[in-house]
Amino acid sequence: MPVSGDFAGPKAIRAIGAYLSARGGTVSAFYLSNVEQYLFQDRKDRAFYDNVATLPTTDKSVFIRPYSMRVRVSGNSHPLCTIDDFLGGVRAGRVSSNNDALACAR
Repeated sequence: MPVSGDFAGPKAIRAIGAYLSARGGTVSAFYLSNVEQYLFQDRKDRAFYDNVATLPTTDKSVFIRPYSMRVRVSGNSHPLCTIDDFLGGVRAGRVSSNNDALACAR
């Protein structure tokens, strides 16, 4: 489902999470394109990841970052990254830049 809105704001992503939860749904994939580079640039990355953490996911839910296939990040790039593992990396302080996100820091 395409979504337009402020991904770091209090509504867009959380509303999707509430909609899915009310219907027993889960997020299987979240296509990010290159939105994270702008979120890091504007220092809104943490608010975005806090919003993502409210989505109903499973241990197989993934972020899709096709941008990471075109950019070499310290020899590492991961176009698919499990959401739960990645958010664990965010909580542990291992994600502080777009390069960390592209490398799927966990």
